[in-house]
Amino acid sequence: MEDLIIKTDSISRRLPPEIMAIIFEFCLDQKQMSTPSASKAPLLLGLVCRSWRAVLLSTPALWTTMSLHFYDDSIGRRSDKQKVISALEHWLKYSTPMPIFIEFIDHRAWNRDSDPLVEALITKLTTFASRWRSLSFQFSCRYFPILFDFTSSTKLTSLEHFAIHGDMRGGLISVDVPRHLDLTSATRLKSLSYTGTGRFAKDHIKVGWEGLTHLFLDYDAHHDKSFTISRFYPQLNSCENLTTFSLGIGQPGLLRRGNERILLPHLDTLRVRRLSPFAHARSVIDPLTLPQLKTLEIDATALLIWNNHWHDRQFSELLARSACMLQELYIKDVDFPTEELFRCFDHAPHLTNIVFDPSPRCYRMEDVVKRLTIQPSDAWTSINPCLPNMQRLALSAARESCLDGILEMILSRQRIRDLGAAIAPIQCFELSFYDHFHTREDDRRTVIANFEDSLRHMHSPGANTDMQFAVVIHALYDPTYLDV
Repeated sequence: MEDLIIKTDSISRRLPPEIMAIIFEFCLDQKQMSTPSASKAPLLLGLVCRSWRAVLLSTPALWTTMSLHFYDDSIGRRSDKQKVISALEHWLKYSTPMPIFIEFIDHRAWNRDSDPLVEALITKLTTFASRWRSLSFQFSCRYFPILFDFTSSTKLTSLEHFAIHGDMRGGLISVDVPRHLDLTSATRLKSLSYTGTGRFAKDHIKVGWEGLTHLFLDYDAHHDKSFTISRFYPQLNSCENLTTFSLGIGQPGLLRRGNERILLPHLDTLRVRRLSPFAHARSVIDPLTLPQLKTLEIDATALLIWNNHWHDRQFSELLARSACMLQELYIKDVDFPTEELFRCFDHAPHLTNIVFDPSPRCYRMEDVVKRLTIQPSDAWTSINPCLPNMQRLALSAARESCLDGILEMILSRQRIRDLGAAIAPIQCFELSFYDHFHTREDDRRTVIANFEDSLRHMHSPGANTDMQFAVVIHALYDPTYLDV
């Protein structure tokens, strides 16, 4: 009996419920929405003991996010309605009176067996309209009409974020009847993410554009083309408080309207995603002027097979036209000519963070490394060295021949700083090595190991610089060599 009392008299049992509730909140993954799963918080916490379950059920903050995911291999659609509505009712009950974040993602192609689930979900959303702080949907475009009817007939007074992304599989919505995403009742709305319903559908967005701070148009497009940008891009002139803009570039030549200009005076983050092999940045980048731009991200939904020319001087001219103080530049999985990259460097001398991982993977990185290398004589000339404030750098390489140049570049920026020049040393470096052209496995491992060892010496206590580094090897296959 004494042993049993000792076991049950644990520290966790003696803590006040208020302290336990705070600890439980730290158990939630803040980067992901909570899922109704017994293997994850919050449900997992309630399985430990009765006292924990009591704390769980009496702490509304643990029930404010809910994510429902259906993947292509999910079966049994007819039972989805009961499971989802039951879980949602529990979340609503235990989260009262706090606002809720809901995410509903269905990757499956449209099937009429899912209709009862979506209809029941919309009904529940309508009943508790004042509770929703964030609503995020990704499902078949066939469900857009019922969702549009929900937003137009419901007062979403607590809504701050709304996202809807359409899947074209299983057919499109009717093109004869105009549809409107009416969010005028959402007076607190700050973030809108929208991927449209196809080329011919007459969808429109009614929203308080001037109140938005985050806008995503076609940024998560998938499964066919979307023409959201061509329909709603002119509305940007009304988004005077926008700070983050993420857009996907699909079809070319749809936005050209003479000398139209769009000024976003408070925008500090621009994300551009290439969605199509025929996309061109001209129509969406040329109109923009962004005087407060701090971060520019450029990527694509696919790579390697997209060899079409998709931009000229659009990005460097954007930086020159905006006269901004760009600090972070991320380029990944897109073709980006060296000349245009250097022009961006010239118009963004205040860059501190750079990620350059272009496509194709056999990109000649030696030219970029040479441009970033600083010669000792540069400390005494009137010519400003390239990117004197750069502190974080991530590059990619597919050839071993550029590794020595990378080491020399890092050391050169440290040496010239030791000479008294106003150059920031690289504090964090990452290399993505694409192992596509190797000869023998032992040789490759030796070269990479030597490279890492050289970086490690830069990080050693006796070195002049304190640099963090990482080397990530990407291999299409892992060969086994046989001596014959």
